[in-house]
Formats: sequence, C-alpha cells, structure tokens
Amino acid sequence: FETALTSQPWDIVIVANDNYSPAATLFDLLDTHVTGGGILYFHGWTIGNYATTKAMAHPFFAHMGIDYNFNDYDPPDPVLWWDPAHQLFNSPMSVPEFTNLTGGIYGTYGQYLHALPGFDAVAGYTPAPSAGDAALVTGNDGRTIFKGFLDGQNDADLDGDGMPDGRELWINIVGYFL
Repeated sequence: FETALTSQPWDIVIVANDNYSPAATLFDLLDTHVTGGGILYFHGWTIGNYATTKAMAHPFFAHMGIDYNFNDYDPPDPVLWWDPAHQLFNSPMSVPEFTNLTGGIYGTYGQYLHALPGFDAVAGYTPAPSAGDAALVTGNDGRTIFKGFLDGQNDADLDGDGMPDGRELWINIVGYFL
C-alpha cells in the first residue's frame, strides 16, 4: 500500500483498517497526503497506539482533526448522528443511526475522539455532542473524514430498504468526496 501511495498522486485515498496494525511509516505518508491538499478517509482499530495523547504521537491525527480519548471495546457502542442533516447521513442514501450492532467479532471496535477546533464532529457515542465522545469527524474544507468506528459490527438494515446501513454510509462517504 505504501508503495502504491507514493507511486503517483491520488485524488482520493481510503484507508479502512479493520485488521492488524499499520506501520508508523504509513502515517507519515498519509500526513503528507493530507497536508499537501489530498482527500483522505481513514478508520482503524489501533489508533490508541499512535494517537496524539500516546507516547507514539503522530501529527497525522491532529491534521485529521482528532485527539484520541479511549477505545470502544466489546460490545460495540451505538453511533448516533449529532448532525442528522449532514450529507454523510442523507445523500444519496438515507442512513439510520447505528444502534443494532453485533459484538463478539473484534476486541476493539473503534475509538472515542475529541474533535479539534476547526473540525466537525458529526456523529458520536452519546445522544448529543459531548467532549471526547465523537465517532465521526470531518474537516480540512471537506477533504478529510476520520471515522472512529469499524465496519464489521454493523450488518443491520434498520431502514428496511434491502441494503445494509453500513454500505449506505460508504456510498455517502464516496459521494461526499466526489
């Protein structure tokens, strides 16, 4: 992945890391992409090992607008829309809140986050915005999304439209960047 990332310029980079820990060198490359004006979506389960409050701090996380608070362990916590009108939840798909999650798949399902000033926490683990409880943070003039939860625990179709809710969010994420 690192070789491909540096082989040419990319319009959009997507890192969906539900398994294993990425090398610290990947954060150098992703940080260069973001600070150079690139578009990036990122989620991963090992952020606590690298985030800004840890010994292995990396500036990438600040450039993505987040500060790590703590991990979401089994069972996974529901993710609620703090900005229900946001495009990520409404266009082109209507995406219901993630309230029917499956545990027993992972040990860590994501992270509780602090959104840094100038970034928008559009979803979180509490019914209303609360410091340190953010789950989805956008920023950099619409060029970045940091999702603090994984995909594997959500195979529900709460709106009954025949499509898993997690897939609907992915469709909207790609649409957001396009």
